[in-house]
Amino acid sequence: MIAFRFRHLLLAAVVATCFAASITSAKQVVLTLKDGRKVNGELVSETPNGVVVKIANIATTFPRNMIARVDTKLTLTEQYEQQLARLAKDDIAGRYKLAQWLFEQGEPTATEWSNKEKDTADKLAVKQLDWLLKDDPRNMQAKMLRGMAIKRIQDRQISQTTAATATTPKPSTGTSSKRLAVPTKAMSKNDLLNAQQVNLLKIYEIDLGTKPKIVLPPASVKKLFDDQRYRADPALASFQGRNGEARFRNLPGHEQLAILFELRARDMYGDAVVRTEPQPLKEFRTKINPQYIVRYCGECHAYGKEDHPPVFFTRKPNSEEAAYTNFLLLSRMTGGARHMIDRQDAAESLLLQFGLPRTEAKFPHPEVKGMKQYFTGTKDRRYLDMVNWVKKLYFPAPNYPISYTLPTKKVPAAPRAKAPAKTAPAKVN
Repeated sequence: MIAFRFRHLLLAAVVATCFAASITSAKQVVLTLKDGRKVNGELVSETPNGVVVKIANIATTFPRNMIARVDTKLTLTEQYEQQLARLAKDDIAGRYKLAQWLFEQGEPTATEWSNKEKDTADKLAVKQLDWLLKDDPRNMQAKMLRGMAIKRIQDRQISQTTAATATTPKPSTGTSSKRLAVPTKAMSKNDLLNAQQVNLLKIYEIDLGTKPKIVLPPASVKKLFDDQRYRADPALASFQGRNGEARFRNLPGHEQLAILFELRARDMYGDAVVRTEPQPLKEFRTKINPQYIVRYCGECHAYGKEDHPPVFFTRKPNSEEAAYTNFLLLSRMTGGARHMIDRQDAAESLLLQFGLPRTEAKFPHPEVKGMKQYFTGTKDRRYLDMVNWVKKLYFPAPNYPISYTLPTKKVPAAPRAKAPAKTAPAKVN
């Protein structure tokens, strides 16, 4: 009798434990119905006759003859961990794809996850992109996606703080938008390429076949002929002897520069002053920079804003200093294995791809709510003109000997509502 009672009590304890566990760990499932619909919810019970699922806290019964399949739904974190486990540490493309998937899960319009899970998705996306950027620091697609994820996290923080501190409903007076407004840092000359750097860009993009106007100062000519490295070079063989230096001085400037190129006298390239602006650079300065870079890309990527990288200078867009600085930045930007300006395959330049409709782009711009595409498609005259412009640039891409780093002076943060007591702001890991 005692043994029977002990077994009875033990069985009751096991049943109670299992019942308690079922309460604390609600099982999320996805029902695939025979008509193709999918239903997400919390499993209440499952019998041979049907499945009961709680949807928005309402228990709903689905007969077995309606159901094609019942699958356990993994949490957002579990799905992330599964995908991460399949990636190699050096799989940059895979990490970007995972971050992109996480970013999509955090979309405000997504109905699959709670706001808390969406916030987790964005933070995990930032974490993945941080890892990626350590190995590929110039990856512009990753930088842009990271900036958008952080912006969305910050917007949620502001929204939650505003909701927590609000006492009475207020009419829409633009206060919210003012909180999100970002002050713009004034642009100074020190932020841009200087005159010598601008001239160097011209040197490396010059087409000597057009016989451009170039001036090589007399002091530079003397320096050339005094330099032991170049005196005996075959490129100067015809200028040996008593009047050799004088004959060199009488050459047109573009022929003098051609000899410097033949000598590979890179330390002297900058001595030549270009008076005729190279056609590709002129086209960029007068058309592409003001119309596409400043007016279109600059809506989100203007220097001086706390916004998404990359950043471009949008003031005085027709000036050589501002336009050429943007050109240099674009020339050095990459998105993984792709280049913003692809001189080998102009049509695959990310600069052009990001302006195409997502349905036509081979490498589309990361999705941004409300973003309008610049080009109507690959037959758009503006698109074709830009493809032709890339083809006019020097190939292969020169390694410009220009030391330039984008200024990183921080802009004061936009004012935010004070958080309630004992509420710590969320951190971005």
